[in-house]
Amino acid sequence: MIAFDYIEPNYKYIAIFTNLDQENNQEIHKKNLNRDSREGYSGNWIISQNRIFQKVLLYVRENGQNKIYLADYLDREIIEANRSRIYFTNLKLVDTTNLHWGAFTESNNAQSPVRYIEKKI
Repeated sequence: MIAFDYIEPNYKYIAIFTNLDQENNQEIHKKNLNRDSREGYSGNWIISQNRIFQKVLLYVRENGQNKIYLADYLDREIIEANRSRIYFTNLKLVDTTNLHWGAFTESNNAQSPVRYIEKKI
């Protein structure tokens, strides 16, 4: 399954890649991705200020697995000129995937950790 298969129709999503396997300070990521409170926030990514979204899809590489989470968008905080942090709630683990980020998001540019996806009916 790919990102498109997990999203609800008629909602705009921001899909974000996070690699916890390369993070040195796991305590920071426990706050960023709080599974107990089901809330969290993203890193500081280049996110178009013109984009509007209601939902968040997280692709989290952790312990050698690619975990897929869905969440509701809460807010956006501008960190610097074109970088923002995305806050979310109602975090829910929905699956794992063997696909790498580029294939999962059907992207030609697998370097960017942010995608915008939508499924219209």
